[in-house]
Amino acid sequence: MSERTYKLQKGDQVVMHTCMEHDHPDNFGKIWTCRSDEFQHKGHDYGSIFLEGFSGSFSTEFPQKVDVSALVDSIQQQLAERDRTIARQSAALETATDALNGILNGEWSETIDDQFLEVFTTRRVNPPQIADEALFAIGQELEALGE
Repeated sequence: MSERTYKLQKGDQVVMHTCMEHDHPDNFGKIWTCRSDEFQHKGHDYGSIFLEGFSGSFSTEFPQKVDVSALVDSIQQQLAERDRTIARQSAALETATDALNGILNGEWSETIDDQFLEVFTTRRVNPPQIADEALFAIGQELEALGE
């Protein structure tokens, strides 16, 4: 095992590895916060650290420092993308709801937005046929949003 080039400091976040405590189900993969700087007990040649929520000192051979901020940034980016997807899907569902309400009222309106032009048409035809067409179009839009 290579020698560490840093000393653990109060506030650092670490995970345990290759020790008995690591294998305990409550500790496996848990992120701990250092509540002290790394120090040496009198008469010992190894470093120790105090961890929040852990009784007694812990040898610095076993905690591995982790960069939680990178993980948080990644999760925030994933959440932002999820929110954008939800907004797109909500808009598609609102459009579909408007179309289905138009069908219930015996009307059908279409929006063509390729060139930001709106074209509305009113049709009085077989409502089940219109419903089938609308549901097919909604399915295609939702598939496109799923990409």
